[in-house]
Amino acid sequence: MDSTNKKGEYNQRNFNGMKALNQWIALILCCLSWYAQAQNMKEINAAIGLSDTLTYENEIRIYQSESITNYSSLLRLYEESEDNWKVTYDEHFAKVPGNPKERVETHRLKGKQSLHYVFLALLRSYIDQLPDQRSIEWKLKERGVIYKENYNGEETYQLANKVTTVLDGTGYTVMTKVYGKAHNFSFSNPDTYYKLYPEVDELVFMKEIIDTIRTEFGIWQVQE
Repeated sequence: MDSTNKKGEYNQRNFNGMKALNQWIALILCCLSWYAQAQNMKEINAAIGLSDTLTYENEIRIYQSESITNYSSLLRLYEESEDNWKVTYDEHFAKVPGNPKERVETHRLKGKQSLHYVFLALLRSYIDQLPDQRSIEWKLKERGVIYKENYNGEETYQLANKVTTVLDGTGYTVMTKVYGKAHNFSFSNPDTYYKLYPEVDELVFMKEIIDTIRTEFGIWQVQE
């Protein structure tokens, strides 16, 4: 094999090695993002005085966190007693260097529709059934392209997938108890992923859930 072929072989191996390294880095950063969401949830519960488990027979909690700030928030919709629905919105500011005081701001919200309607609208978007985003990662990439390459003088086939990983942005952890049955899941950057993969049902329904909250309560608006 001449020096030109050796150089081409080295470049191909180096390229494949960098692809694998980048995939591992993306996986590690995603795991850190999920861990940060879980920590934010526990911190805001402790600050507000909530248990980490749901209290009422019908209750929905949606935790929102910003990955590069000390800010997180919680929307809580629950049926306190029969046909007596309540909603609260808490904004949590964690301790940071230079600002060592934790702060919570609690707001009473009023929906455009009745709170029971909002609850049913969220159920209509399968908030009590959606899977965790990590279980649908295989859907969040373009279908692979098969290509031919020359390796050690032999032609082989390779499969290349184009994956877009969004690392910084907004994450949501959802906890539900619907007629006593508990469920929870998390999504990271659903608005961005929806733009990339609008055909994925789980993203469609997650986008519906967040848009329902935005429309009814005027929070979590997208900054253009």
